[in-house]
Amino acid sequence: MHLFYDNSEAPISEVERFWDTPQDWTRRGVDTLSLWFYGSPDNAAEPLQIRLVDREGNAIAVVHPDPAVLLSESWQQWSIPLAYFINVDPAAIQSMAIVIGDETTEGGGMGEVYIDDIRLHPVSR
Repeated sequence: MHLFYDNSEAPISEVERFWDTPQDWTRRGVDTLSLWFYGSPDNAAEPLQIRLVDREGNAIAVVHPDPAVLLSESWQQWSIPLAYFINVDPAAIQSMAIVIGDETTEGGGMGEVYIDDIRLHPVSR
């Protein structure tokens, strides 16, 4: 997925996947969400976040630990244990969003990122 972001007038840019039927992300020993991404040194440094929302509307975002990660010009994998999504029921996921930016700041930058291979798997993979 090619994702262009422009946070110059809004604090965040995001893409969201919503499921009509909540998804059980605990089946078959799954405990990790992973994705691959590719940025550019021309990007503005903006936080990369993954937000999950469960059937009850509980939501939490996990922020990538490197605030300049979108400046990287190579494919990188980000693996997030589902346990990091505190107070969200991993057996009833209603939506997932990829968020770029920080809602607490005004006016960010612009850039583009490629997202690929969003997967659920046991931690051993």
